[in-house]
Amino acid sequence: MNELMILKTQPTKTPNDITSDARQARLNYAFRVFTRVMSSFFSPLVLCLDDLQWADKSSLELIQLLASDVHNKNSIMIIGCYRSNEVGASHILSSALCNLLDMSTTSNELLNMTQIELGNLGKKEVNQVIMALLSIDEESQTDSLASICYRRTMGNPFFLLELVKLLEEEGLLYFHLGLFQWKWDKDNIVSKTASTKNVVDMLQGKMNKLSQEVRAFLQCISCLGSSFTLETVRLIWEHQNLICTDSSTVKTGTEKLLATMMEESYLEKYENNKFRWTHDNVEQAASSLIEEGSCASFRSSIGEIWYRELGEDNLEPFLFEVANLVNNTAEGVINTDYAKVNLKAAKKARDNSAFDCCCNYASKGISMLPSTKWTSEPVLTVKLYSLAAEAEGVLGHHSKMENYCSEVLAQKSIPTLEK
Repeated sequence: MNELMILKTQPTKTPNDITSDARQARLNYAFRVFTRVMSSFFSPLVLCLDDLQWADKSSLELIQLLASDVHNKNSIMIIGCYRSNEVGASHILSSALCNLLDMSTTSNELLNMTQIELGNLGKKEVNQVIMALLSIDEESQTDSLASICYRRTMGNPFFLLELVKLLEEEGLLYFHLGLFQWKWDKDNIVSKTASTKNVVDMLQGKMNKLSQEVRAFLQCISCLGSSFTLETVRLIWEHQNLICTDSSTVKTGTEKLLATMMEESYLEKYENNKFRWTHDNVEQAASSLIEEGSCASFRSSIGEIWYRELGEDNLEPFLFEVANLVNNTAEGVINTDYAKVNLKAAKKARDNSAFDCCCNYASKGISMLPSTKWTSEPVLTVKLYSLAAEAEGVLGHHSKMENYCSEVLAQKSIPTLEK
């Protein structure tokens, strides 16, 4: 969503003296006008937004503005999906939904809001899915298998399909050629799946049976985000001997390993030379293969390789990913190069109106500066403090903003005009 907003506002150059509030207001106005134009040609205009539990404050505010735009006389429907188990009463999405509900009942008669909760499948529906998968017509024949699958997955559709695939791969569910039908041993399935708490554990157990090289490959690509390019994977994998302790396992090329991942349904190719995880639970399971005690250092090493091999000129498309990885560096480590990466990431986050992320990047960048930062790196330090203060101010964290400002103003070695 942020990418689209940037694309539509690139032609307009924002002067440096315009405040963040003014920039946000211009962005919101531009997007409202854009939506009005599009809805006049395509009515009703339907916007589908997934994973709203991860949306930042600015994006949610923009959604509220679009939904409550009284000047848009055309029909527009916004369908938002989120995981209710990850959204508590204090979550910013809960506040946004409450605001929209209040507007729909009090101040805006054109705004209608409907909330639909989609729960997991019930035991009956699980049985119907299994009957369809195994081409069985009688419910009673699959009832025992459905009961086990329901208990193990609690009716989660993704978990259910993964469990059925696992049972077939483990030989616990098999097709009998003599009888020409699917067979299974209920007691055997119960005992073999008793230790499986969730689908991540199940997938991790399946991944642990892969070769050491494939597991190392999964660990590396699990650090690259939800999607990545072939070039990025090749770049990291070619230098994996700097990360993995046993470099002697490297025998297979990047393309063949990616093909194996797609055969296992861990990855899918969605554009030319671009790949993504088939589900975030698969990514989580791959990430869990990294030893817990060394996870931070492993991710930091991936980020270091990525940063070094890309170079400053080619960093921009992967800026957030690289910054997130190098920020796993141990606390107290001084690295001005990484501080500069965080400065760039903070600027980009601010331009995207992601002020929470801007605060985090600026704060991390400051922590990577030496104790003599005001004399050895005055320009970099002032920029990081200024960005942090600006973002905290937009978020309404005035005490934090004042602390950053006071720190800068207290430096007598820096000319007033540079503060």
